[in-house]
Amino acid sequence: MPNKITFLLIILGSFLMSQNSEAQLSEAGEISVLTCRQGDDVYNMFGHTTIWINDPTFQINELYNYGSNEFKPGFAQKFLRGKLNYKLGKQSYNNFLRNYTNEKRSVIAQQLNLTPEQKIIFIVI
Repeated sequence: MPNKITFLLIILGSFLMSQNSEAQLSEAGEISVLTCRQGDDVYNMFGHTTIWINDPTFQINELYNYGSNEFKPGFAQKFLRGKLNYKLGKQSYNNFLRNYTNEKRSVIAQQLNLTPEQKIIFIVI
């Protein structure tokens, strides 16, 4: 599990830097890992993990996850064979939570205990 989270953090940091060369968080900013329970469909039967960045000062409330894909014909077969092309997705926290609430799937947040300096490094990586 730590390797998966490290990979997600590197991908997320790279994405943020490509979006904003002055990426930063205020002292109130928080970075959390959200763990989502499994669902009933093929693509979500193992659950999901995503990174949540919340900073009320800079009005950031977004999720980044490596696991976005398009639901085209043949999706289930590609998923089961491990042949999907995943990409990094960005989503608002409110939309994300609404989707999981509608699916009656629980979401557990684990805030990362990072110093302000580590938060900056996290977003700049």
